[in-house]
This record gives sequence, C-alpha cells and structure tokens, in this order.
Amino acid sequence: MTQYPVSTETVYLTKNPHEGKTRDGSIDVNTSDGKSVNVDVVYSYHMEPDKLPHIFTKFRRREAPDIEDTYMKIQLKTVMQSVTTKYSVLGVYSEHREEVTKEIEKNLGDILKKDGIILESFSLSDVRIDSNTLKTIQAIADAQNRQEYLKREEANKKQEVINNKIEAEGKKQVAIIQAQGQAEANRILEQSLTPAIVQYEWIKKWDGKMPTVQGSASPLIQIPSAAGEKK
Repeated sequence: MTQYPVSTETVYLTKNPHEGKTRDGSIDVNTSDGKSVNVDVVYSYHMEPDKLPHIFTKFRRREAPDIEDTYMKIQLKTVMQSVTTKYSVLGVYSEHREEVTKEIEKNLGDILKKDGIILESFSLSDVRIDSNTLKTIQAIADAQNRQEYLKREEANKKQEVINNKIEAEGKKQVAIIQAQGQAEANRILEQSLTPAIVQYEWIKKWDGKMPTVQGSASPLIQIPSAAGEKK
C-alpha cells in the first residue's frame, strides 16, 4: 500500500550524514560570476489529501521518499540554479542570502503546489565556497569595515567641531547677557541714589563721634552728597 505524508515531512539535503543517510545530499550551484557553491538545504512539506489520487497516478505508485529523491530534487536543483546565477558568489554566500532563499522558496513552492505538494518551509542551512574565494570575500569585508570605520571617525570629528562651535557660541551669549544684566543693574542703582539716600546711608554708618579740631569754633561734620551731584 502506497503511503503519502499529509502531515509535515522534513527533508535534509546536507553534506554530512543526517537521519541515517550515508551519502552526500548537498547541491552544487553556480553564481553570476562563474563560481561554484556547495549548499546544504533543509525543507518541510506535506501532500494535500484531496490531491493524493493525482499524486498516485502521476508518480505511478512511487513512495514519498522516492518522489523526494527524483521529481522534487530535480525541481529543487533547477529552481536553485535559475536563482543563484542571478547573484554573485558574495551575494549567495552572505550579502543577499536571505533574498536568494526567499526567491527559491517561492518559485519551488509554486511548482510543487501544482501537483498537490505544499512547501511549508525552506532554508539554505549552509553555503560553502572554495578557500581562495573565501579569502577574497574576507578581504572585501575587511576593506568595507575599514571604510565604514573611517566614515564614522570623520563624521565624529565633524560633529565634535560643530559641538565646540555651539558650546563657544553659547558661552559667548551667556557672557553678553550677564554683561548686559550687570550694566542694567548699575544703571538702575545709579538712578536710585538720590542725595537723601546717600546721606541717610552715611548717617547709618556714622559712629556718633565728633571730629577733633583745633580752635574755638564748633566742629563741622561734612555729610556727603550723592555721587556726581553738582554744587
């Protein structure tokens, strides 16, 4: 009796053995710059119950594992190759890996769905490149990181100059305001010093002692007038 998975089935196409498989299941694909990339794939799927008669007829009573290893794997390789050849090795390896994964998942899902096979999830679990290409990618990454660092340093220096200018301008404005305030206070104080107030303040500070002078005339006490008063 032929059985098909109507609940989730997970397939591992990896370089290392998984779930008892002894052969290498990884997939080789090419990139737009002519590089070869070896990829591990993990995906999950199930078969629609109402499409089981169609699946049974189309695949001539073959079991699900056989369909996975033949029809589904062929479709997977075809879709992956059509997608990865649009990206550079750097794009597939790191820069656009998520985008590549999503595009493969969508295209493969559309194809399998026509035959009642529903792709639930798909991932590129590992992407391997040759050592020389890896060194080149690392050098590119290091150069980009260095460039970003220099940009940040330059931006920080520019911001520091701006901050210093703002601080200097702030101190200048504070000094101007303080000077204006002091000048206004002096003006108000000067206007408030009437002769009567000046004399009153002097009398408050007088100790009551009469000045000692020679002669028979009565001593005179000179009471100051307001500053700047004309006689």
